[in-house]
Amino acid sequence: AMTGGVLYTVPDELAARCLEELDFREKGGYARDCIDVVEGTTGHTARALLYRGTPDNPAFWPRCARDPDFAAAVISRAVGPSGPNREYLFRLAAFLEAHGEGACGTV
Repeated sequence: AMTGGVLYTVPDELAARCLEELDFREKGGYARDCIDVVEGTTGHTARALLYRGTPDNPAFWPRCARDPDFAAAVISRAVGPSGPNREYLFRLAAFLEAHGEGACGTV
């Protein structure tokens, strides 16, 4: 499978704190994997950390993958450690709108 996204480079001195915060935010059934990614503009391959939602996640609802209206209802009410999920969704939509469907890059 292939997807678009953004690669972030974290300075070595911030890596431990960053992982601690991400592990807290992504707790509850997310797998932390290292994957190979291809940077879209250069074709350079890099290793990247990925948090992947899995079916053993207690918050994973298979119906959300099949029913967009149900998924929207869940997102509109759900709140996680980083705040309301709807805010995350709106910010993601704004990013994709500003950068296009193939939004990829390195920050």
